[in-house]
Amino acid sequence: MKQTVKEKKGYYGYISRERRKRFFITLGLFALPLALFLAGYLTTHTTKNLLTVVAVVGCLPACKSLVGLIMVCIVKPMDDGDYGQIRQHAGDLLMSYELYITSYDNSEFICAAAVCGTYVIGYSDRLKNPPEILEEHIHKLLAQNGYKQTVKIFKDIRPFLERLDSLNKNKSSLESGLSFTPDPRYPDYDRNQMVRHVLLRLAL
Repeated sequence: MKQTVKEKKGYYGYISRERRKRFFITLGLFALPLALFLAGYLTTHTTKNLLTVVAVVGCLPACKSLVGLIMVCIVKPMDDGDYGQIRQHAGDLLMSYELYITSYDNSEFICAAAVCGTYVIGYSDRLKNPPEILEEHIHKLLAQNGYKQTVKIFKDIRPFLERLDSLNKNKSSLESGLSFTPDPRYPDYDRNQMVRHVLLRLAL
């Protein structure tokens, strides 16, 4: 079954739903090797059996899933009030919400981001480092995928809302005349959607 719009990464509420989903997946992944271990022990009355080996190996994907669950659980969802304000100013812009961006030595949470032409703007109420570090990281990865973007991350919501208004006002001119070759894997995506697609790939 395909995910509904509200369940997809980049939509508001994703973090909360992802926590629940990963919890039950992890629970199931641990339950299976436990069941195999118990079945082997109850059958042979010893832990030295083939099912014990299979159960131990089966714990590997469960442990990997547990790590993912822990990472999602430490991320606090964006504030409902902030989302309400942003929605009032988003207009026709292509938006993404609750993006947990990771790199080799750092991770940051973006409450909301907008893509418009060659601009990517974001808002975070919990940056752990200067915004320039995250801006450079996103700019570099987008460029590696063929999209040269001006990236700006705001720590305060008011200037972010003002920039959303400005992008909405100039949306047509900002998006016109840009060179773009559609990706054959995503033939229906325009340039904005492809930039957003790359952003989502960077997120947890």
